[in-house]
Amino acid sequence: KTRVRSQTLSLSFNRKREAEVPSLRNDLRALGNDFYNRGLYDSALQCYALHLLNNKEDTAAIYFLANSYFYLGDYQQAINNYELLIVKDRSRAD
Repeated sequence: KTRVRSQTLSLSFNRKREAEVPSLRNDLRALGNDFYNRGLYDSALQCYALHLLNNKEDTAAIYFLANSYFYLGDYQQAINNYELLIVKDRSRAD
């Protein structure tokens, strides 16, 4: 389902069109949040990964991506993303 929904969205953001579709990038994060809240961590993981392709500094998405890896049992990927999160934003309490 996630793959089909992702394909219906135009995932090819370029710098020229970015101003035309500012909310489209956040749709992937919102979709990821929905999957995450329902415990569908594999789908959430895909959404967050796609979202982070164009929003590399979104620390909330990195956090939930790391949590998704953790809940799926991929602890090494979870650790890598938690460490990336610490480097990007040391002030995050979570």
